[in-house]
Amino acid sequence: MRKRRSSGDFGLSFLDCICCGFGAIILLFVISMGAINPVIQGMKMTLEEIIDERLAMLADFRSSKEKLSSNLSSLEAVEKTTQQKVDEMLGMLADLQAQIQQQKAGKDALIVDLEQVEAEIAAMQTEEEL
Repeated sequence: MRKRRSSGDFGLSFLDCICCGFGAIILLFVISMGAINPVIQGMKMTLEEIIDERLAMLADFRSSKEKLSSNLSSLEAVEKTTQQKVDEMLGMLADLQAQIQQQKAGKDALIVDLEQVEAEIAAMQTEEEL
């Protein structure tokens, strides 16, 4: 008599079902990858376009920065020369003010001298009349 095998918890039909299920999942995965791939490619292309645009904007910003930097340098040079001219003119103004003060003092001295001469002339005329 043949000995019966003890049947385990898992039989051949159960393994067949598991393998079929696993195959179905792989088949669905492959099909879905084919469907998702164009979406991923579209997203990739969109991202690449955005990156290219941003790089172009960055290059524009860099060139603008360089232009502004050169303009700033030239403006600083102009400001420096203008400040030198202003300082020079302030020095000239101070000299002119000093000359005006000297001339006013000289004028006042001449007026005093003139008044003294007039007083002497008036004194001489009064002496002649006497």
